[in-house]
Amino acid sequence: MHIPLICISSYTAQPLNEGRFSMKDFLFVTALFITTFFQVEAKEFHALLTGDTFSDVKDAANCDIKHIRKELQNVCDALDMTLHVKELKGKTLTKTQVRKWLESDSIAPDDIVLFYFTGHGFRTEKTRTIWPCIFFPAKKEIIEFTDIINEFTQKPTSLCMIIADCCNNFYQEKMLMPFFGKNFLLHKNFHPHHAEEVYSRLFKHTTGVIIASGSTPGKRSWCTKKGSIFTSALLTSLKQELHEPNPRWDHLLLQTKNMCHKFQKPQFQLYINTPK
Repeated sequence: MHIPLICISSYTAQPLNEGRFSMKDFLFVTALFITTFFQVEAKEFHALLTGDTFSDVKDAANCDIKHIRKELQNVCDALDMTLHVKELKGKTLTKTQVRKWLESDSIAPDDIVLFYFTGHGFRTEKTRTIWPCIFFPAKKEIIEFTDIINEFTQKPTSLCMIIADCCNNFYQEKMLMPFFGKNFLLHKNFHPHHAEEVYSRLFKHTTGVIIASGSTPGKRSWCTKKGSIFTSALLTSLKQELHEPNPRWDHLLLQTKNMCHKFQKPQFQLYINTPK
């Protein structure tokens, strides 16, 4: 059984256009469609992991992708799911390649999809949502994160997760070097005996859309040479959720936010249907 669709946001956005169909409206309808017609157990996991490995954050980006990929494998091993991973970084990270993956990969309506980006991001005075622009350095492409959200949520899936670990500050501000201080790597490799039950609840039996980014509008995201703070906190929270009696995505992401509070303030929006 499922409880009603949950819509949770850690940041209250202003309407994009009064009297017009907003991004929030679109995602709600999309998630409702998915959870109404595709309330089935997820079969396979498709992940597109992207990162800026050209610039000053290249070490962090490489580590982030490595850590995310390892954790996805842990999840799929516990659930006996097939994992399909595509990495786009360096010269291969382009808008064309992202779209090509989304169009060509054999993603079924009962599959899980993850888009993950780690690198530089920003916003301008014209940015009209809470989400940043992300930067692909190979061809110096600037992509509105909302465009990524639109493209990925248009494809029917069981669960769609769209995550960007990047800054969300204004472009004209003086750019600061990333924070290369004390390592902020908290996540540990521990898997209790009931990991399958928890992962199943969070991934197989949750349907809808999850969107998250490393910082709120006007703020930066930070990293160390061994990984980004938001990504490290997210993975740590996932591990900790294994010990919760009632594991939930909203609790997991609030824990992530709390872990980052000394450095930055992540934001997220959930349009999900979760089991009781």
